[in-house]
Amino acid sequence: MGRQQPFGRLNGPISRSQSAKILNLKSSAVFRRAGSSDETTAFAAYSPSDAITAYTGTLTSMSAFTVANLAEIDDMAPKFGFEAIHEARFATKPLGCEQLGLAYYRIKPGKSQPFAHKHAEQEEVYVLLSGSAKVHLDDDVRDLKQLDAVRISGEVVRWIEAGDDGAEVLAFGAPALSNHENDAEIIQLEGAPATV
Repeated sequence: MGRQQPFGRLNGPISRSQSAKILNLKSSAVFRRAGSSDETTAFAAYSPSDAITAYTGTLTSMSAFTVANLAEIDDMAPKFGFEAIHEARFATKPLGCEQLGLAYYRIKPGKSQPFAHKHAEQEEVYVLLSGSAKVHLDDDVRDLKQLDAVRISGEVVRWIEAGDDGAEVLAFGAPALSNHENDAEIIQLEGAPATV
């Protein structure tokens, strides 16, 4: 048997009408575009016998791939009275993640996240996308610059404080380690607004 290509075989360009005809949901992995209301954009991802195909329709089964624009995911901060501090967009469920968690934070200039937290088991990685920040890790404080990544063990108490230009942060976690239960312990920061 010959070596198979990772995304199936594509023997030249195919049109949307051709791709719709050869779409085989039964034998192909599928992904959906998160945030779609009535229709879901789906693409066959890998099948040794099929080409990469595209189709628009409504899907009800779990997908092998998901695409979501983080700016289009609901900002949860206003629901808890934190809109003056930051945006908090949790992408784990919209993406249908099974093994990891993802959150996007946009912290306003000079503001700190409204609370600290730690986990029973999950480690996290924070990546500073833009701006500047300090990450508080137990009794340690580290300055972060653009594209710095910080791995944090579960038991470490952590929170982020934005610099004068604010901070955009991606946080990656591993909820599968805690059987998809929220293993976070929220720790109120002195002088911070009360959490709900």
